[in-house]
Amino acid sequence: MTGLVPERLERIVVLGAHCDDIAIGAGGTLLTLSRPGLRVDALVLSGGGTEREDEERAALAAFCPGAHWDEVKNALEELRVRTEPDLIFGDGDLGAPSVYVSLRDELAEKKAGLLQRHYPSQRHRPWYDREARYAEAFHVRKLCLQLEG
Repeated sequence: MTGLVPERLERIVVLGAHCDDIAIGAGGTLLTLSRPGLRVDALVLSGGGTEREDEERAALAAFCPGAHWDEVKNALEELRVRTEPDLIFGDGDLGAPSVYVSLRDELAEKKAGLLQRHYPSQRHRPWYDREARYAEAFHVRKLCLQLEG
């Protein structure tokens, strides 16, 4: 089993299909793990060049200060240019998550507040409310995770 010790983490990569997927799906976990010296690289695959990109950049800065965008995006662009693909496949439905993260009420409220503040374009969505606090689930094979002492 892989042991994950948050204090020893040096680098995290976060991927989102849409703007707000990272904050909804892992925002509380990122708030818990974020600390000076932790590098977070982020890539969101849609919404670039729209108001949603601005929302995502502001939200990511709030959820994990110091997050980096350009390195991951540049690496993908280099791959696209080097290979000139006619078709790109990505992993679709990953099935049911195997790990769920329970958030303390205080952290869940902070996450909900940041979501409301940073994603004004999504406030009208029926699924976009305080219940987003329960959306933190991950796909892992084996993991021992202790976020707090």
